[in-house]
Amino acid sequence: MFCNVSVDKPSIRNVQLGFNAFTDIIPPVFGKCFSLLQVLDLQQNQIHGDFPLWLTDLATLTALDVSGNRLSGEIPGEIGRLKLMEELKLANNLLSGLFPSEIKELVNLRVLNLEGNLCSGEIPKFLSELTGLKMLYLGGNRFNGSVFSSFSNLTHLETLSLRGNSLRETLPEDLMSMNVAGRFDVNGSGGGHLQMRVYL
Repeated sequence: MFCNVSVDKPSIRNVQLGFNAFTDIIPPVFGKCFSLLQVLDLQQNQIHGDFPLWLTDLATLTALDVSGNRLSGEIPGEIGRLKLMEELKLANNLLSGLFPSEIKELVNLRVLNLEGNLCSGEIPKFLSELTGLKMLYLGGNRFNGSVFSSFSNLTHLETLSLRGNSLRETLPEDLMSMNVAGRFDVNGSGGGHLQMRVYL
């Protein structure tokens, strides 16, 4: 895929290739053809292997969706290169390990969807630095520990999904009292011990 794409004057801004049966993505020979690319949708294919590092060279990307594939390994730290990213959707893959701290460099991020992977460890506090987040989906992973109170810094947050992890039962009081019109779904965290759904 992409290996024979070339244009003299780059003009491609939106590529929609979701819901096919692609198994791999090969970087274009002429990288300049994607030098203005803003949206890349590869969801619901059969792309496997490590996260393709060449995607982190697409500096103009504002939306990347590789949900529903078979990507494995850790999320690379190079993801922090995508400074203009607003929507990053990596759900329903086989991604594992810890969050790379470089994600906090994505200061324009509005949507982060990592549901349905194998990520582990504590939910990193640096996520609270992404103050523009509106939707944060971390459910269906292997996160443990407590839900940290610094989530309350995310004053634009509308949806927070943590269900299906191994988190402790107590939600911080300042998180419970956030004055937002969103939804906090932690139903099922802690292997069934935490049974609550909070609507604020």
